[in-house]
Amino acid sequence: MRLRFQYTDNDGNKSTRTISDIIILSKFHLAAYCEMRDGGRTFKRNKMENMLDLDKNVIVDDIQKHLDMIEEDGTLKEKYEVDREAPVPIELKCTECSALHDIDYFWALHHDRFTCECGKGYNITKEKK
Repeated sequence: MRLRFQYTDNDGNKSTRTISDIIILSKFHLAAYCEMRDGGRTFKRNKMENMLDLDKNVIVDDIQKHLDMIEEDGTLKEKYEVDREAPVPIELKCTECSALHDIDYFWALHHDRFTCECGKGYNITKEKK
């Protein structure tokens, strides 16, 4: 799912964001791939306004209900954990120059290749589900 919304950062600056690969971290935060920043970002849910599901072209009032994460009694479905952590970066050591790189998990989901500063390239393979 791709979601577009208006976001207000901690300094009060507003921007339009488009995200995908959404992970609910808690009642207050979610993590996702942000197209504007070309990588993973954490968002405060109370700072997200005017949400639109771009795939279904529908307005989203409640992200958890929209993602069908809520049981009838209002609790999270068992498959969604409360207060889970954002994915850790993928560690890569260059075989050419031995440089260590922490590759953003969400960035890796949206790119096919990573190139070290020395010029050595690596294909990024995705696990098929």
